[in-house]
Amino acid sequence: MVGNCVEKRNFAGLARCFQRVEINTIPLTAELTPAVEYQKFLTEKVTEQEIAKWEQAGLYKNLAIVCGRVSGITCVDIDNLELFKKTFRSADLLIKYCKFKERTKSGGMHLYFRHNPFVEGRAVFKHSLVAYQTVHQVVAMREVTNCLKQLN
Repeated sequence: MVGNCVEKRNFAGLARCFQRVEINTIPLTAELTPAVEYQKFLTEKVTEQEIAKWEQAGLYKNLAIVCGRVSGITCVDIDNLELFKKTFRSADLLIKYCKFKERTKSGGMHLYFRHNPFVEGRAVFKHSLVAYQTVHQVVAMREVTNCLKQLN
């Protein structure tokens, strides 16, 4: 099921897979902006009915994970990988032991971890590192597949 969704870019199908493992997602536009008002989904679970409604309206051009307490996920967004490695001595260990990571189109990296309230709302912009607790775009569909296979 998961593999078929990724191969066909069936974002609504992926949203259903994520929903089954209690991870909130929302549809994105082709410009990679939220296609729906997402604020309520920072605290409330997305339902199958909402996924079906968004699918029927043709809103799934891409997919975003709603990070934070609602999904139990924190995303560390590294814009400049080389600077990150130079700045943080434990960077290589963090990357090595992160089970769900993806390269970004710009050459950075996203590291996904279990939600941790300590990093909620924290950002280190001068080092091109942001810890997200809100909506975060999923870039690498292959990594999503691997993640969902581990969760199922």
